[in-house]
Amino acid sequence: MQIAVVGSGYVGLVAGACFADIGHQVLLVDNDRQKLAALRAGEVPIHEKFLPELLQRHRGRLLQFSEDLQGAEKSTVPVYTSEWIRRIILRNGVAADTFDVASNPEFLREGSGVSDFLYPDRIVIGADSERCARVLQETYAPLTNGSYYQQRDPIPRPDRAQTPAPLIVTSTKSAELIKHASNAFLAMKISFINAVSSICESVGADVQQVCQGVGTDSRIGRRFFSPGIGYGGSCFPKDLMAFRSVARECGYDFRLLDEVIRINEEQRRRFLRKVRHALWTLRGKRLAVLDLAFKGGTDDVLESPAVLLVESLLHEGCSICAYDPAAADRAHEVLHGSIEFATNAYDAATDADALLILTEWEEFGSLDLSQLSRRLRYPIVIDGRNLYNPKEMAAHGFSYYSVGRPTVLADGVASAARGTDDIRRNA
Repeated sequence: MQIAVVGSGYVGLVAGACFADIGHQVLLVDNDRQKLAALRAGEVPIHEKFLPELLQRHRGRLLQFSEDLQGAEKSTVPVYTSEWIRRIILRNGVAADTFDVASNPEFLREGSGVSDFLYPDRIVIGADSERCARVLQETYAPLTNGSYYQQRDPIPRPDRAQTPAPLIVTSTKSAELIKHASNAFLAMKISFINAVSSICESVGADVQQVCQGVGTDSRIGRRFFSPGIGYGGSCFPKDLMAFRSVARECGYDFRLLDEVIRINEEQRRRFLRKVRHALWTLRGKRLAVLDLAFKGGTDDVLESPAVLLVESLLHEGCSICAYDPAAADRAHEVLHGSIEFATNAYDAATDADALLILTEWEEFGSLDLSQLSRRLRYPIVIDGRNLYNPKEMAAHGFSYYSVGRPTVLADGVASAARGTDDIRRNA
């Protein structure tokens, strides 16, 4: 089939490359000439696993780039969008029997978008005519009949993937609401466990044990059930706001969404208080920060809770040296050059008063703790992603603060760090 994808942003680029990989002829359209020139030259504008391989495999063959059609891509749209588009086309004199408008929501996670597209939990097609549904069914046939997985070099199958993918055909309105409701529920799940982690800290429980005990219930599951510093990125914040707006326009006060948003914002403030508690005062402190993207495996810093925390720390007088495997350039632009960047985690930690772990990159969970302790001015680690075992950190002499778990303190470390502030104030 011939498919035009308007917009070469995160979703458009991943979708276009994946449509090419299942055998379609794809034209990717964008009005950003600089971005198109970079794509034609073989550059990959975003950090996304397997995307470089797909672009190299199909660029100039099944995947072409053009600027003929102006427009921008938006992967989540309010309910009624399909109906509005149809009305606009009809008002411009196009016969009703010559076109269809469908809603085909994507459920891609940044960092694993290619795998999510090619090994989806489900494919949702919102179509209001049988003709339209048949075209979209044909589009996704290589995934739903399993033929893609039999080809010579498919993208590797991720863990827990079910093939072939189930196809769900709905009305356009239902498909649009499926996208909103899915992201809202996942955000709610994150905020729920973050709220639970706060109670765990108050009573001295271990949130990881609570997650295991609750998440093994098949009705609940472990995915999106890990405490941290809150959700961010280009999807959840805007999708929750949009869903709440849609509900209000329909006359329904969806107050549950208000609370999900409130808990998420409070989680960042709680983490900031944790940093302040560990160091007593923040002014004049040098902090090492691991990663500024909104999650591991991506270079996206949009609505990143890590960036928001760094901005707060800078406001309180800290100096910061960060290491980021992928998002350093984008973070540098967002933070306007207000922090230093290191080439690895150990250099970032050198002479720092504390180390903050803000995202869950795999390499951050396997650092050489002995070297890390030697590099830090004081062996204080404040882990916003619970990457380490508190007992192991205590055995290596760290004062270790995490989310929803008891704090372990190294003898003399906390008082030494606070004593420095007393000296500074007295001076």
